Amino acid sequence: MHIPRHAAWTLLAASSLTVMSGATIAPALPAIRDAYADAWQAELMVKLVLTLPALLIALIAPMGGFLLGRFGRKPVLLMGLLLYALAGSSGGWMPASWTIYAMLVGRALLGVAVALIMVSATTLIGDYFSGERRRGVLGLQSAFMAGGGVLFLLLGGVLADADWRLPFGIYLLSVLILPTAWSLPEPPRNESDRSTDATSLAAATPIFLIALGLMVVFYLVPTQLPFLLESVLTEQAGAGGLLSGGAIAASTAAGVVTGLTYARLRRPLGLHGVNTCACALMASGFALVWLAPMLESGWGAAYALLVLGMGVYGLGSGILMPNLNNWLLDVVPERSRGRAVGMLTAAFFLGQFLSPIVTAPAIGTVGIAGSFGLASLLLMACAMSSAFFVPGIRHALSVRQCAYQDPLGPCPGMDRDSDRLEPRVPTRR
Repeated sequence: MHIPRHAAWTLLAASSLTVMSGATIAPALPAIRDAYADAWQAELMVKLVLTLPALLIALIAPMGGFLLGRFGRKPVLLMGLLLYALAGSSGGWMPASWTIYAMLVGRALLGVAVALIMVSATTLIGDYFSGERRRGVLGLQSAFMAGGGVLFLLLGGVLADADWRLPFGIYLLSVLILPTAWSLPEPPRNESDRSTDATSLAAATPIFLIALGLMVVFYLVPTQLPFLLESVLTEQAGAGGLLSGGAIAASTAAGVVTGLTYARLRRPLGLHGVNTCACALMASGFALVWLAPMLESGWGAAYALLVLGMGVYGLGSGILMPNLNNWLLDVVPERSRGRAVGMLTAAFFLGQFLSPIVTAPAIGTVGIAGSFGLASLLLMACAMSSAFFVPGIRHALSVRQCAYQDPLGPCPGMDRDSDRLEPRVPTRR
């Protein structure tokens, strides 16, 4: 199968669209609330305008994986891009006489479109590329999504200042990707034994659970960090929104850097080495966020430490996301790839939805800053658990355990004439 040169860039551009589901119209929410102030539960309805797509993505993504196997990868991608343009822009072109419930229908359909795009784009990356090339594209995908989130948020803010309907027009950008997506080749169908699907998905269950937990922790940042800044750090600054944006931008910028270098980092560290480093960096970043309010030298120093913590956290999250995608694409066969990517996408967005619910008891007990400290401990425990699967560390631990249990007996990989651990080189016969 011939893969055109523009295939990677087409899929990367499509992936960047997925972060627009909420970021693009976030600055326009106050104006939308004012426009529909007479609606029943107007505050709640406006919040649903922002969050409803994420819920639909979590519900539809597994079905999107089924559609990939039924109709093919490219048709699902094209359908998602077209629906994305129509549903996403609906808030801008629907008549003023329509109620906010019509806008919610459009936002729900946007969630369906994002699910189809995410599942098909990531699956096609797995179909088109392998090995080092796949890892490079997945790293770029993470960087494109992080950078796109910042770009579309800023663009949406500029347009919202002119008219609250204008940010909805940004969703029409998906039309520009349709011609190049149309020229992508459809991967050949693999008609292997269907009984292997359940086995493959079962083998990928740990990845789904890690992704779910990751997003529960990750969404502490957008949901709780602004309140932490408002209540503790910016009482004298008077610029909570600006400072919140700066802290989150530090995390995003760091994630872009490590996303771009993911393939190079993966080569020496390996799968579990990247997981270990990512969790350790995220834990260290959250620990700095937890310590920031304790500084007594003024809010400026505390804010600087918090921004540093968010940057360190972003370094870890920027490599963990593509590593999970690459891990999944490596362990599942081609036939099960679409369903597996759909399940992973559902896990990501279900974690977003559950994050405020799961973290509420901890926040009520130890406070917002304490919840970041607790998350730091959990992430460090994950790093230590993942380190056991790093080949070099696992080998060293097994040799040490063998030497402790039987000091005089032979242990594979240990030179008894030296105090150092040295791998034994097998002799050729």
